[in-house]
Amino acid sequence: MTYCVAIKTRAGLVFLSDSRTNAGLDMISTYRKMIIYEKKGDRFMVLLSAGNLSISQSVREMLQVEKIVDHPDAEPITIWNAKSMFDAARVLGAAVRHVHERDAAALKAGGVDFNVSMIFGGQINGEGMRLYQIYSPGNFIEATAETPYFQIGESKYGKPVLDRVITPDTPLDEAAKCALVSMDSTLKSNLSVGLPLDMVVYEADKLQSDRVVCIDENNPYFNMLRDNWGKKLREMFDSLEDPVWNGDATDIPSLRTADGGISRERESLNRARLREVRIIDDSPSVTHARASDGHRPAKEVDVIRNDRPRKVEGTTRRHSDCRRGRTEGTVTVNAQRTAINEGRTSVGVDGRENKETRTALREVRGRRDDALEG
Repeated sequence: MTYCVAIKTRAGLVFLSDSRTNAGLDMISTYRKMIIYEKKGDRFMVLLSAGNLSISQSVREMLQVEKIVDHPDAEPITIWNAKSMFDAARVLGAAVRHVHERDAAALKAGGVDFNVSMIFGGQINGEGMRLYQIYSPGNFIEATAETPYFQIGESKYGKPVLDRVITPDTPLDEAAKCALVSMDSTLKSNLSVGLPLDMVVYEADKLQSDRVVCIDENNPYFNMLRDNWGKKLREMFDSLEDPVWNGDATDIPSLRTADGGISRERESLNRARLREVRIIDDSPSVTHARASDGHRPAKEVDVIRNDRPRKVEGTTRRHSDCRRGRTEGTVTVNAQRTAINEGRTSVGVDGRENKETRTALREVRGRRDDALEG
């Protein structure tokens, strides 16, 4: 697996990729997943790739010679003569489809999916910077002010810091720093991503870049960033106040109003949620110590629901629904059974009264069965 991220701001572009590939736990290798296409003064483009390594390598080679023809009299478009980054992205999409047409059937026969994703960005003389994400079918989308970055590969670990920091107005060096923090979070949580890293920082309208660096485990800046980021996160976490549950004094009341009371809306919501997870079990099958008045005390049981679907009598039901119906029916039956038992004791041995009691008990059992079936 891999992790690649590209950021577009008004100041420029940042590209960052790892270099680890694996085909199992004992087949770990290092391959570069970044390639730069540059013609000084005319165009500067960067391609990042993730997915099946053989497919991405084939696409990169095909891109060097791939051409698209819009109409017979037009000059074929390549990445080297494209008038816009959009046309260059079209050429890349055509290269992906070309490889798919050539290899997809053979890969499928071997049980291998055609899996490749790419980030392609840069600038061509005469237009602004542009950034694209290309998918396996060869289609693509473009980064916007609302979505100023793209990720491919193991993207979930490094996404939160990007969402919190990156905007179109982020300075270029801060964007580069944020990309490295995003990569560090991914390295921390996923073993399929690893050093060394390849990084390119492109300044808007330069049409070339001298900020191209390979970062390994001995890079002093990256080591400093990793150590300080982890340390500052821990310090910030420790500075947050712990939650207060018993109404003690706190500077940040989460449940209480300004006068110290709990708002009615919040209290009602809390009670509703507690009713969903708290079940009162007074089943006689459970041994309890009797209270002074001779009645069996109720037992409170906290239940964690499991929402996995479960097959019940030919129909798929959610486990929580089945559990809820069974439990509520049992609680109702137990409560009414207790009342009936108390009534039987108070009535004595009158045959007519006992018959009514037995009839009521049968009705309760019927409702319980309906609850279980429902």
